[in-house]
Amino acid sequence: AGGAGDENDFVTLTWSAPLMVKPLETATEELDTEDVALRFTVDGSGPVKFRDDAAGLHGSAAWVHYGATSQTLRLAGRGPVGVVLGDARGAKVEAGDIEANLAERTAHITGPGTASQAGDGSDVDGSLRPNIAWADQADFTFTPESEGDDWALREAMFTGLVKADDPASAASLKGDFFRAIFVAGIEQPSVLSRLIVEGQAHGDAGDGGSLRADDLDVAFRRAETAEEESEPDPRILTARGNVRAKQKSATLTCEFLESGLERNAEGDVTATDVTAHAGESAGSWIEFARTDGVRARARELHASVPEQTVELTGEDSLVARGGTEVIGALIKLNGLMRTLQVVGAGRFEHTPKATTEGSLGARGVEATWVTGMYADDVSGVIECVGDVSANTDPEALEVDLVRGQRVRIELEAAATGGDADGSGPGTMVMSFPDDDGEADRADGAPDPPDVMPDRQVKMAEVFASASPDAVGPASVPAIAESRRYVVDTGAGGAEGGRKLERFLRLSGQTITADNTAGTLRVPGNGSAALFDGRESEPGENAEGLASGSSRGASLFRWTGEMSLNRGTGLLKMDKTVSLVHKPLGEEPPTTLESDALEATLRSKSESADGSALGDARGAQLQRAVATGAVYIKSASKQLIGDRVVYDAIARTARASAEPGNRVTLFDEAKGAPISALEIFWLIGEDRIEVTKPMPVTAPR
Repeated sequence: AGGAGDENDFVTLTWSAPLMVKPLETATEELDTEDVALRFTVDGSGPVKFRDDAAGLHGSAAWVHYGATSQTLRLAGRGPVGVVLGDARGAKVEAGDIEANLAERTAHITGPGTASQAGDGSDVDGSLRPNIAWADQADFTFTPESEGDDWALREAMFTGLVKADDPASAASLKGDFFRAIFVAGIEQPSVLSRLIVEGQAHGDAGDGGSLRADDLDVAFRRAETAEEESEPDPRILTARGNVRAKQKSATLTCEFLESGLERNAEGDVTATDVTAHAGESAGSWIEFARTDGVRARARELHASVPEQTVELTGEDSLVARGGTEVIGALIKLNGLMRTLQVVGAGRFEHTPKATTEGSLGARGVEATWVTGMYADDVSGVIECVGDVSANTDPEALEVDLVRGQRVRIELEAAATGGDADGSGPGTMVMSFPDDDGEADRADGAPDPPDVMPDRQVKMAEVFASASPDAVGPASVPAIAESRRYVVDTGAGGAEGGRKLERFLRLSGQTITADNTAGTLRVPGNGSAALFDGRESEPGENAEGLASGSSRGASLFRWTGEMSLNRGTGLLKMDKTVSLVHKPLGEEPPTTLESDALEATLRSKSESADGSALGDARGAQLQRAVATGAVYIKSASKQLIGDRVVYDAIARTARASAEPGNRVTLFDEAKGAPISALEIFWLIGEDRIEVTKPMPVTAPR
């Protein structure tokens, strides 16, 4: 019997043994509420077997009770799984007690039980069919009678240590409470539409991937064809509370996670768009970590897996690998383009692994900006904009500093392996290698570009203006500075136990270090300051000269352009050039002013390591050639000429004049000027030699 009957419905009983009908001696409890109550039992331990061919159901129980008035059917067994209920398609439920309300079309199972899905015939014994088990109870709701005679499942709820398994894929799902919602399909009466798991939800994909959360909610895509109904595809997965997702070597933790899902060409369900949120507390983060050292954190995460893009938002969001960190309020990663962008203020920090003590490569670097940062792993371009400052540890013995409105670094171009290394279109190419040298791309998360790479720096540029289209000079110049200290153990040592030994500072509208060409350029107005306070070393005098040293301080200024060939040490400047050279000790400074100047610098024990200054950091002034309206002054003496060769080591100046001009020297202490075609000035000895006197013209 099924459903709420009318007066024409009837039940037919058949039997094969003698039938005995006798009145009850006393009324039973069942008849207090039922006009007719039927109970079926079997003598001994055998079960009651039943079948409903119209409904496609069959089963067995220790006893069966039916109440005609309430239209309730109860199946009870001996032990926790004494009742078995199956259908024609192979689905099966095993439990200890099942009670169904035929009028309301609901069923309730008290106690533990199991249910297995209908099979496709590939496994005769059902061992590979998905199944579910519970500890406390289960409740089922079917289509109401108003929708037809068929009992189509619309909702199933399971309570208490619920676990669903798919033996074929080794996948499983556990939780305290499951709720499954079904809808009518194209051909199948019940197709899964939504699955809700509450309380200690834990899903295991069977391939190393897993998902834990307080609650899970999965919405399934409505099938468009009858063939798609056999295996409904999940459409959206939502996880809430203490979320921890793991896929092979990557882990993501957050408070809220929502992911769009779709089936790929290989038939696997993959993520499409992913959104994650941290908790409400200030210290709560979305955290991502990979075994190769790549990690990230944010308050919010938005990602597109097909496009391989990720946006991290929230103050102090971070993308990092090892000792390298990029921090900002909005960080954008593009795996296909292999780019990283920080929108707004941010900072970059690099703490290298310990290497040889004193090695420049072992020093940490920190950079900050206020407008944004962009890094392109393919072209090798890294650019920071807006009040940019980059420096090494200011408390160390070697300190480098760069300041400007814009800093641009160009690295050697990355190798583009194409399809040969799996980096063809649509695949992850922006990957860091694992410790074994193999790239880990399985987690689907785009890598940050290698902003502190092993690739050599081709060019570094520092700009005083944030925009490349800026007109006119900026009010604050760009600066590149390098300081070298030594440990000061003397009583008069500087604070911190160190004293300055060498110093180089460049300033201008643009500072360009081209490591490929080995040049430094500062177009436009600028200055360069050098200081070398090291003690003289025996036998290092240049060109066979006697005692002498160029150590001291040198200040260059110009309004045209400065260029330095780091290979030859040739420094060129033009337009309103000035040079002030102050030797160590008590000697007075020497000042040179001219239209143009070529200086020769020598560099010792410094290498081009990719910084803005490179091997120019150890430079010492050796020689300077000034041309065009030259003015030179030292102590009380001043000289003007057309060309002056200044020897910073020997402390001499050789001044000469163009044809028709003269060299004039004025000594404030003597008052009378000296004129000649060439004068050799021994500045260190405060002595003058007239090497080419003015011609004497005798009167006729």
